[in-house]
Amino acid sequence: MSNQAGDDKQTTGRNQNRKLDLRKEYKFGTWNVRKMKETGKLNTICNEMRRNDIHILGLSETNWNGNGSFETISKYTVLFAGNENGYSHGVSFILSNEIAGAVIGYNPFNDRIISVRINARPHNISIIQFYAPTSASTEEEIEEFYSQIQKVIDKIPTRDVTLIMGHANSKVGKAEVPSVTNGQYGLRVRNVRGSVLIDFCATNDLVISNTCFNHHPRRLYTWNSPDGTTRNQIDYIMIKRKWKSCIKNVKTYLGADCNSDHQLLVAKCKIRLRKIQRQPPPPRFDTNLIDHKYTVEVDKSFQDLLRYEDQRSSNDFWQAAKDIIMDTASKTVPKKKRSRFSWISSETLEEIEKRRKIKSSGLNDPESRIFTFL
Repeated sequence: MSNQAGDDKQTTGRNQNRKLDLRKEYKFGTWNVRKMKETGKLNTICNEMRRNDIHILGLSETNWNGNGSFETISKYTVLFAGNENGYSHGVSFILSNEIAGAVIGYNPFNDRIISVRINARPHNISIIQFYAPTSASTEEEIEEFYSQIQKVIDKIPTRDVTLIMGHANSKVGKAEVPSVTNGQYGLRVRNVRGSVLIDFCATNDLVISNTCFNHHPRRLYTWNSPDGTTRNQIDYIMIKRKWKSCIKNVKTYLGADCNSDHQLLVAKCKIRLRKIQRQPPPPRFDTNLIDHKYTVEVDKSFQDLLRYEDQRSSNDFWQAAKDIIMDTASKTVPKKKRSRFSWISSETLEEIEKRRKIKSSGLNDPESRIFTFL
């Protein structure tokens, strides 16, 4: 397994032929867990996943070193990316057994960005988990972070259902007028870093899904200060706008606890395929049976139509003429009977019938021909 950033890594020990059906409902979550070094913390998080029926959970600020994957005692699969030279930052995914069996590959890009691609129908899923620099970071560090995450997005196939989630360390705020990027249910006032995130989403045609659902504020904020006096919305789940309807709900799960000052943020996802409405075939009239009644009615209707020719546009005039012809034909001209051999010409059908009669009479039998000749 290569550790080169940018390469897809294959999970091991799983059946890679499994494919998720996105017409079923799945739960995707993100959580800043504030260090995974505490004894039993991973087990606590896996228990929260099981209790809340979460299929994929992205973690921020894990502080794990290096890159890799492993399976927990409770049969969850963990994919992680960390700092090679220390224990700062760190991101990871925890996957349920069902999801792990459908993983195509994952990319531990660096200690702030990790992505995974999942085999699914009708489209594969690509998910990015990130941990953005804090508000104390320089503008150069922020710019470099968004440049790196852009590189990961650019490698995702355009047909994939794409989700991007994590700790953004920014406030997008409440939009007075909902936009294609930011809904009207954000919290408080947008800050400078929030504007950067909004611009990033607009560039990549992303929707910040947890600003699009009307919940009580306690279901919207994702961080609270240690003294409990300040609450903010700084963690987000974003999705490509064309897949926006897949998100059925997004909210924080206040009962989930792993000794972090951040709340567990979960999205319910389910693809609803649109039923294709097939147009009925146009009527086919038997033009050989057009009679005098059809001609008289069409002539009369066209005389009335021509009186107002100057008051109609060319398109309206054409549509009115078409309606006259079709409506009159439906009243006066019999329709052709559809045949399953309608694509065969009448001459060919006659020849087929002649051959059938010859064959049924025995004249096509070699012995019969000899007997007749003798």
